[in-house]
Amino acid sequence: MENNILWYFKNSLHLKNKEAEISKMNIKDFTYNLPTNLVPKQICEPRDAAKMIVYHRNSQEIEHRIFSDIIEYLSPGDCIVLNNTKVFPCVLRGVNCDTGAQLEIKLTSRKSRLLWDCSIESIRSLKPGTQFLFGKNEKLKATVIEKNSFGTGYLFQFDESEEFEDWTNRNGEFYLPLYLPQKLNHEQDYQTIYATQWGSMQPPVAGMHFTDKLLERIRKMGVNIVFVTLHVGRLDKMDVIHERISVAEHKMYEEWYCINDETAKILNETKANGKKVFAIGTTAMRTIESVAKKHNGKIIAETDWTDLYIYPGYSPFFSDAMISNLQPPLTTNLILACTFGKSVEGVLNMYKEAVKKEYGFLEFGDCALYI
Repeated sequence: MENNILWYFKNSLHLKNKEAEISKMNIKDFTYNLPTNLVPKQICEPRDAAKMIVYHRNSQEIEHRIFSDIIEYLSPGDCIVLNNTKVFPCVLRGVNCDTGAQLEIKLTSRKSRLLWDCSIESIRSLKPGTQFLFGKNEKLKATVIEKNSFGTGYLFQFDESEEFEDWTNRNGEFYLPLYLPQKLNHEQDYQTIYATQWGSMQPPVAGMHFTDKLLERIRKMGVNIVFVTLHVGRLDKMDVIHERISVAEHKMYEEWYCINDETAKILNETKANGKKVFAIGTTAMRTIESVAKKHNGKIIAETDWTDLYIYPGYSPFFSDAMISNLQPPLTTNLILACTFGKSVEGVLNMYKEAVKKEYGFLEFGDCALYI
């Protein structure tokens, strides 16, 4: 009995010390030097020829491979999870119906069919009830409803349109970060090859390394391939980036996700059989983990919103492995990678090695396999 009590108090003290340590973590703890010449301006061709740095989570050992070598880390009965969201041209330009003032918005998060949370290009205050006309040759009116609950964007209600998605495809432009060329050579360069579910402002880039041939080889091995949907679009507060709060205090903006019956069934069977679940990208991982956390480690078919924030101290993980592009410094995706990698120092050392070996970073860059 004494030994059990002693163990309990020692363990409790360890957890409290760990929590105190985490609460003091600053965003500056998640950074590294990223030379601008290591950010590719176009996608790698063929896609599966991209470099892949392999990080072994328990030993912190590193290997240098190419993406098509992922097959060597898969076994029959394993499961890879892909996010099948599709990027759409979310940038709209319009004019104020009363004053003629111009406005650029990004359709960031769809709250209902015609109600969107939007980021605006310039810092300004928009009065509820103000109306704008958006579009190129086909105009569509939208009304400002209110500022969102985060204070980071505005809700716009668009007038009735039976073909809103098609209208947006014709009248919008793709959102591209400023460090990338502002016009795509081919729109497919900014999509995964399996993208089917319209609704993201940016692609789940880890999945962009797959080719049809590689997926077919994986299927023939007896590895299951399943899909989830999480529409990428966040309007987070930037307090953590500006060091006004600790890493643990950050709140994530919610994103919409969907898991169907087949995906849930296969994921649960994979775990029950002692096989591995490979999350392809941080969006696939956050979807899986959101559902598992809600349902005591089980995956249930559902549609919901998630603001899951994965930072040091998060456990246990449903996922056994993750592929992620090399993330920018000072971001929640890098925090997630460090957490899944079981060591902030170990993962950042891996990043420094990737810089040394001149890996490509960010959207069109190379990737890391955490296993």
